[in-house]
Amino acid sequence: MAIDETLAEQGDADAQLKLGTCYANGEGVTQDFEKAIYWLTKSAQQGNADAQFNLGVCYLFGENTAGYFEKAEYWFRKSAQQGNDNAKALLMNVFDITLDIDSDLGVK
Repeated sequence: MAIDETLAEQGDADAQLKLGTCYANGEGVTQDFEKAIYWLTKSAQQGNADAQFNLGVCYLFGENTAGYFEKAEYWFRKSAQQGNDNAKALLMNVFDITLDIDSDLGVK
């Protein structure tokens, strides 16, 4: 964990994703959604599609953040724009978005 945290602090998007996911799931650390959102946001802002998806999940289902639908949808859209199929599925099924998701999101 120390290596990932050091790399995350240095701005490594993959390390930030891993660290945020560990905090979200309580893997190797005490589950802490505030820290999960902090690290996932850092990674998501660098364009990491998996971090964007996981951040959306935190905003949709996480402790003290559940029901933040606008934030969840925002991050799912960002992830879907990069081709994340899980994000596309959540947009269609959870948010009941019935549109040509690929063309509307700019996915090629």
